[in-house]
Amino acid sequence: MKSIFSFSRKNNKLVLIIAILIIAMIIFIFSNKIYQPANAQTHATYYVDGSAINDSGTGTELNPKKYIKSGIALMSKGDTLIIKSGVYTGMQNMMCTNTGWEWNGIPNGSADAYTTIKAEHDFGVIIDGEGISPRNPVYIYNRSYIQFEGLVFRNSGGPGATNFHLYYCNHIKVLRCAAYEPMSSANPPADDVYYNFYVQRSTYCLLEDCFAWGRARYQFSLGGEWGNHSICSNNILRRCVARYDKSEEDSNEQAGCFTNYGAGPNWFQNCISIDGADPGNCGSGTMRAFYGANGSTGVVVDSSIALNNVDGRLYWESASTGTYLKNSVFYDMAQGSQWYTPPALSDIRVENCLFGDLGPGTDPYGCGLNVEDRAQFVRNNIFYKLSDIALVKSDSGVDYNCLYGNRANYSGTNAGAHDITNRNPITNGLLYLVRIEDGSYLKTGGMNEGQIGPQIIKRLGISGTLYGDAGWDTLTDDNLWPFPQEDTIRSWMRQYNLHGVSGNRGFVTDGNGLYGGPITLTSYIWEYLGNPCPSDICNYGSTPEPEPIIPPSITLTKQVDRAEASTGDTLTYTLTYQNTSAVEARNIVITDEIPEGTTYIANSATNGGTYNSGAGELTWTISSLSAGVSGQVSFQARVE
Repeated sequence: MKSIFSFSRKNNKLVLIIAILIIAMIIFIFSNKIYQPANAQTHATYYVDGSAINDSGTGTELNPKKYIKSGIALMSKGDTLIIKSGVYTGMQNMMCTNTGWEWNGIPNGSADAYTTIKAEHDFGVIIDGEGISPRNPVYIYNRSYIQFEGLVFRNSGGPGATNFHLYYCNHIKVLRCAAYEPMSSANPPADDVYYNFYVQRSTYCLLEDCFAWGRARYQFSLGGEWGNHSICSNNILRRCVARYDKSEEDSNEQAGCFTNYGAGPNWFQNCISIDGADPGNCGSGTMRAFYGANGSTGVVVDSSIALNNVDGRLYWESASTGTYLKNSVFYDMAQGSQWYTPPALSDIRVENCLFGDLGPGTDPYGCGLNVEDRAQFVRNNIFYKLSDIALVKSDSGVDYNCLYGNRANYSGTNAGAHDITNRNPITNGLLYLVRIEDGSYLKTGGMNEGQIGPQIIKRLGISGTLYGDAGWDTLTDDNLWPFPQEDTIRSWMRQYNLHGVSGNRGFVTDGNGLYGGPITLTSYIWEYLGNPCPSDICNYGSTPEPEPIIPPSITLTKQVDRAEASTGDTLTYTLTYQNTSAVEARNIVITDEIPEGTTYIANSATNGGTYNSGAGELTWTISSLSAGVSGQVSFQARVE
C-alpha cells in the first residue's frame, strides 16, 4: 500500500516555518515572564467552522464543530469559542431558543474570566437570521460575565425582531461588533420594534466600537421600566456609530440611533449618529439622534457627535430627569434638544456643546435648546446659524454662551451676564466641529477663563472598562482620530441598497477630502466647516486606499474518494471552495499540486482546470463567486 497524501518540498518548508514560529512563541513566553497564580484555572478554547463536513468534531481547531450552538455546548465557565469566518444560518447557529425567545445556554463567566465568543477575524463572521421566524441571532437571558467580539448580526426574524438582545443580564461586553437590517422581510409585522442592539433590563454592560445601520426603529437602545429605571442602569456605549437608513414601518412612532427608555443612569461616550436618511424614510414620525423617554434618569451624552441627520433631533420626554449633554456636537439637523413633558426637578445640564446649522424652518419650540425651565445650568456652549430660536425657556444657569447668526437668540430666557452675541465663532476659534483653536477668544472666553464649545480629541474611557472600573470615564491620552475601524464601518455601510435607500452617501462616498486623500469618517467630520483636516489628525501616512476591510474570504477543502489504494488504482480528488465573506469574490485562482506518488490522468480536471506538467500543478480560475456560495472542482490521478 502507498500513502495517497505525501509532503512535497513546499510542505517541508511549511513545517520548518511552523517549527520556527513555535520556537519563537516559546522564547516570547519565557522572555515576558508570564505569571500564573497557583490557583489559576486553565480555560479551554474551542472552534466552530461552518465549512466543516458535519458536526461530529471535538471542537479543536483541526477538528471543529460545525454549528455555533454545538460549540457553546462544549464550553464551561471562562472558556473561549472561536468562530471561523463565514455566514452562519439556521437555528443551530442562533443564540436563542428554538422558538426564538431568550436563551441561557451560554455558561456564565466570572469577573476574572469572561466566557468569550469571538470571530477568528473581526467582522468575518456573520450570524444571519435570514428574516425567517423564529431566528434571532442573539437573544440571551440572565447571563453574566460574557464577552462577544468581532461578530456581525443581521436579518433577525424572531420575536421582537432584534439582532442582538440582552435581557436581564449583567457584566456583558460587546466589542467590535456590528448589526444591520433587523427583520429583513419585505412586509414586516407592525407590532415589533426592530432593534439592532437592545440592552433590556440589564446592568453593567458595555458596547464598545460597535456600529449599526439599515432599516430599524432603533439602532442602539437601552430599556428599563417606567418607575424602575435602575433595572437598566450603569451601562456604557463607547465609540459606537449609528446611521439611520429607514424606519421599520410607516408609522408616527419615534425612531432613533441612540435611545434610553425608562432607564439610567447610562452613558454615551464618543458615540456618533451620522448621515441620517431623508424624512421620507422615517415614516410619518421623526428620527432622534439621541433620545430619552418614559422617565429616563441620568442619561449622559459625553464627547459625542450628531451630524447631518436630515430629520434628526435630540428629544427628551415623559419626565426624563438628570440629562447631561457634555462636550458634544449637534450640527446640521432639523432641531437641537427639546424636553417635552419635562421633569419636575431642575437638573438638566448642558455645557461645552456646539449647536449649529439646525432647523429647516420655524419651529414652535425653537431649534436650539428648550429645557422648559428645568435647567441646572446651560453654559460654555455655542449656538450658531440656527433657523429659529436658540434658547427657549432656558432661564436657570444660562451664562458664558456664544450665540451668533440665529433667527433669534432668546425666548422666555434672560441672557446670561457673560453671554456673547457679537462674535462669529467661525472667526473666533471654531475651524473644526470638534476643536477650538489655541489663542482664540473661544479658547478662554468661558467660565473661569475656560473654553466655550467642545474639544473632542482624545478617547473617553479606558477601552474595555465597565462602569465603576478604574478609568471608565477618564479622558485618556489615546487619540480618537483617525476614528477606530473607520474603513470597516465605511465598507459595510456603503454596500447598503435596500427599500429604495442607497447607503452610498455622506462619509462613505468616493472622492478626496480637502486634506488631499480619500474621504474618511475622520476627514468628513473634521472638514465639515470647509477647512482641510489637520495633518496631525488625518495622519494616514501615504494616501489611504479605502478598500473594503471585509475582502472576499475563500475556504478550500480537499477530499479523496478512498483512504487506501494500490499501484495502478485511480483516485478522484475533489476540491470544495466557498466564499465565506459578505462580498462577491472575483477572479479566484485555485492551484493544487498533484500528490507525490501519483500521476495526473490527462484531461481529468473538471471546470476548465489546466495542468502544468513542469510544476506538477493544476490551476482553475473562477470568474466570480457570490457571498456564501460554494462550488467544486475535481481531478483524477493514478497511483504509481
